[in-house]
Amino acid sequence: MDWEAIGAGGWPDNTAFAALPADRRAEVVESALDWASSRVESAPAAARRVAETALHLLDGHGLDEPLLRARSGLLAGVVAARTGDSHEAVLHFEEILHAPPAPGTEWVRLAALVNCGTQLSDSDPDRAFALLDEAFGEALSSGAAQVAANVAVTLGSLHRREGRVEKARQVYETGLRGLADEAGAEPGTPRDMSVLACLHGNLGNLLTDDLERHREAARHLTRAVACFQAAGDTEKADQRYFHLVCAHLAAGDFDQALTLFVQGRGRSGGDAFRQVLDEGRWTQAPAGQLPSWEAAFTATLEKKDTAVTAEARALLLAARVHIRARLDDPVAALALLRDGDFTALPDGVLRRFFQTTVIELAESSGCGGAQWALSWLHDTTDLVDWAGVKAAFLAERATAVLLERARDAAARTPGAPEVPVPPGVGAAPRSTPEPVSSNSTRRAGSWREGWR
Repeated sequence: MDWEAIGAGGWPDNTAFAALPADRRAEVVESALDWASSRVESAPAAARRVAETALHLLDGHGLDEPLLRARSGLLAGVVAARTGDSHEAVLHFEEILHAPPAPGTEWVRLAALVNCGTQLSDSDPDRAFALLDEAFGEALSSGAAQVAANVAVTLGSLHRREGRVEKARQVYETGLRGLADEAGAEPGTPRDMSVLACLHGNLGNLLTDDLERHREAARHLTRAVACFQAAGDTEKADQRYFHLVCAHLAAGDFDQALTLFVQGRGRSGGDAFRQVLDEGRWTQAPAGQLPSWEAAFTATLEKKDTAVTAEARALLLAARVHIRARLDDPVAALALLRDGDFTALPDGVLRRFFQTTVIELAESSGCGGAQWALSWLHDTTDLVDWAGVKAAFLAERATAVLLERARDAAARTPGAPEVPVPPGVGAAPRSTPEPVSSNSTRRAGSWREGWR
């Protein structure tokens, strides 16, 4: 058979196939599986056509080959899933599970259990639990540690998603113990290392996020980073690396967290470092360490890495604004707020940053900015249209108050130079702009009560 032609959409020569003796026909089907198996990753659509052709040849010509039939169905299901046809994939896997037991097909049935449970994890979680639990038990009892570990990744995640945290932890740890006991050493293939990395990473995230066992989590996350690197998956290695930084921050190990963040500046692909900024635990670092954190954030910005998004760069700026405010340096905070990485952001993103940085600064400066902003949020229903107006108003009001602080500080210092006034600063309106949207509502006087 010309599998290349069939993979490209051609038809098999049924007449020639029917003329072959039974043993030769089995060899032809075997060659189809070999051809398709080697192309599951590189050409899944072509592999699917050939795998389905193998099933057609077996069924259409009445070949009694249970193992060959099961293998063909398994491969057809795998490539159907790979091409996005989950429904068809499940049909192939269920057919294997419902077939009468046959010698030599045990491993195919186990693989069908795993694949079917994985495919159903979102659409039918109860059925997925049943299938994966059965697969996990069979893999452990038969000594198939690699299969058990692979199942543990999905099964543990399902338990955690449903709130069964302790059960998820037990599944992850059982999978890891099986790998350690199998040969006294960790697996060496990239796929096996990826499974090991997922187990360590998932367990580490569970321990720090759900159980607050942060230092234990850090040990697993360290292993996850090393295993993902060994598997050649740098993106996931970077993600777990900054999860590791967060675990150290949660444990209060600020020195270690800062050291890792500085060493990980080359891992900015995919904005992985945003995990540290989003969680915000670095803000609890001792004041004496803040200049070092600012230096690390500044160095990340200065890389000009095209993989770092504009929003992530603005997050780094927001972190520096926070540091300057804590160190009582309003002039530097004002300068950072005027940075182009802030002003170039969409209105919706600007609103988020001004709520978390500028409003915080305004409140700490005594102008009641946070209270006013919350009233504005409750009073204005058409937030999307007015995000830019609100952000601009808050920016001017906050910068005006901060500038007053800077001027007062300079006035108390003999011989201090006059504080420069950035363009537009200090001209904040004395009342909020009135919304004109017909579907906006406002509680009279609510935002003004917070205005001082």
